[in-house]
This record gives sequence, C-alpha cells and structure tokens, in this order.
Amino acid sequence: MQTKQALVVVVGTALLVLLTLSPKAVDMTNPPRIPNHPPVDTNCYPVSTNVVCDPEPGPQFLSVTVSNQCVAAAMIVATATYTNVPGTVTTTITYSNGSCPPLVTTNTVSSAILTNWWTATGGAVPSSGGGLGASFSPTNCGGGTIFFYLTYSNAPPCSNHLTIQTSIGWSCDCDCRHHILNPTPLSPGTQSCGGITWTGQVFTTACGNPKSSPRDVQRRNGWSHGV
Repeated sequence: MQTKQALVVVVGTALLVLLTLSPKAVDMTNPPRIPNHPPVDTNCYPVSTNVVCDPEPGPQFLSVTVSNQCVAAAMIVATATYTNVPGTVTTTITYSNGSCPPLVTTNTVSSAILTNWWTATGGAVPSSGGGLGASFSPTNCGGGTIFFYLTYSNAPPCSNHLTIQTSIGWSCDCDCRHHILNPTPLSPGTQSCGGITWTGQVFTTACGNPKSSPRDVQRRNGWSHGV
C-alpha cells in the first residue's frame, strides 16, 4: 500500500515539473496581453502636385548687321538672326505616406515663334516690313535706327506670348548719299560722284533733294561735271 502511494506521489511530482517547464504553460491568474497595433498603410496616395517652368524657354537674338548698297539705287540692308533656347518643366508629386518619396519628372520644352517684323526710323522707304531682313531707301542724308521684333508663346506653366527686340543704327555713306535715283537728260553734260556718272542737268539725289544745276551741286558738294 505504501508502495502505491509513493508511486502516485512520484508521478504527480513529475507531471507538475513537466507542466512548469513546458513553453505552453499559461498562468491563468496573469494571462498574456495581445498587442493592438493599427495596420501599417503601405499605399502611396498623391496629395499635391507642383509644376515649375525653370529655366523658361524663349528665343534670343544672336546678331544684327547693316550695310549700304548702292547698286541700282541707294539702299540700306539689315538682317537679324536668333536661336530658340529650350526650357525645362519640372513636375513634383508628393504623397500622404511619408515612406513614399516624391516623384519628380522633367521635360524639355520649346517656344512657338508667332511672328517677326522690323521698323526703321530716320527717313526710310518703306519704314517697316515683315521678317528679320530689312531693306529700304534712305530719304535723307543722315541716319536712323532699325528695330527687329519677334513674338513667341509658351505653353503653361511657362510665360506666354512675349516679344523681344534688338536694334542697330544705320547711316548713309558718301556714295549712297549722292547716288542718282532719277537722272533726267535735258541738255548735254556729264556729271560724276563716287564713281557714278550721269548725263543731264536735272536730277534727284538719294536724299530726296532735287538739284537743278550741276554747277550748283559742284559748289555745295564738291562734285565735278563736264560739258
């Protein structure tokens, strides 16, 4: 009888030890607490978009030149050149989730050329025209200024519908100033100036001043004439 009791005690003690050492043992008087963390949002939702145009695109004048031409008639000729410089549009998208980095994209953009023209001051016929090549006859013996204009446009967000300009001065040299536009041979005689020879006593100079006597011209301008 004592042997059976001893056996029961040994088995009970062994079971108690096993339960104590088992990882699955649970203290019912102090149950474990399960953490209640909110789920982590891994989605990227855009919250703002910023679009910037920098640098701005736009044409720039490169050069402008002017020359006197005294071939068939006194004439001033000027030209302007330009280049269309591209710009950059940068788009930045930010997200609600801080773990999502901003999305940045860049695009190269160019301007659209709408029109270009020129005007001239100081006595010019014609005094304006289209394009970036100007040619006109001077109406006086002085000079003036030639202005070239170019209008262009850009798509948003870049600046839209702008006009740039450049200019250059012009003046008549001796040959052009004294070039004969409308010689009228009314009587025998030969006159010359700047390598140009004509016959007649009534004529009009490139400056628009009618002269009735070659001797009067010689006296005022140092021209030579022969009979």
